[in-house]
Amino acid sequence: MPPRSWLFVLLLSALLDACAFGHVTPLAEIGAAYREDVDQRMQVYRIKPGDVLRVEISTQEQRNFSQAEVKVRPDGHADLYFLPDFAMAGKTVEEVRSEFSERVRAQIRDAEVSIQVTSSGEKVYLVGQFERPGPLELVPRMTLAEAISAGGGYLITGDTDDAVLRRPYRDPEHPDTYSIDLEEGGQLYLLPGDHVVLGRTWMASFVHYLQEYVFFMFDFRIVYGIDP
Repeated sequence: MPPRSWLFVLLLSALLDACAFGHVTPLAEIGAAYREDVDQRMQVYRIKPGDVLRVEISTQEQRNFSQAEVKVRPDGHADLYFLPDFAMAGKTVEEVRSEFSERVRAQIRDAEVSIQVTSSGEKVYLVGQFERPGPLELVPRMTLAEAISAGGGYLITGDTDDAVLRRPYRDPEHPDTYSIDLEEGGQLYLLPGDHVVLGRTWMASFVHYLQEYVFFMFDFRIVYGIDP
């Protein structure tokens, strides 16, 4: 096939690859479909060994009066400010927060306590054209935007108009798959095992095709008369 024909085929392939997306599902629609799953997960999640709890105490006079992170030991216990060797495993986040708040308020007037958990072993995954693709530790109520920020954002070659969300939460063997627009803002709560896949722009896809399937065929030493 003449070189010009090769270039035409490759350009057409790149364009088709970049445009091969289905119906874009609004993030609000996905969020509504999984709202009960997210809410129930927050209500029924029970702390387990290996989980890391970020504890923040605030007062009326001073926000973030005190912050600390504690890890639940293999025996299910952890050391909090006024609860040394406190048994956490098996309790909900709200149960721990309630017990801890009582102890704190006995020492610090009008104290407010918030607790965020990084669950051991629960991850989401960024795949493709992100600055730092790979697994991320999932924290409760982590949004899509927060995950992308933790991954360093997009590469310049990333096609933010057409990303893919693969969600195996309900059925690992047959995950729900959505085409999504990341420019909506990313206010979608993630669930364990979520994969966010970001492909290349059509131009980046075309350049990739050229690098992989055209340029490698030419020995530029011969083209420019350089002895191999």
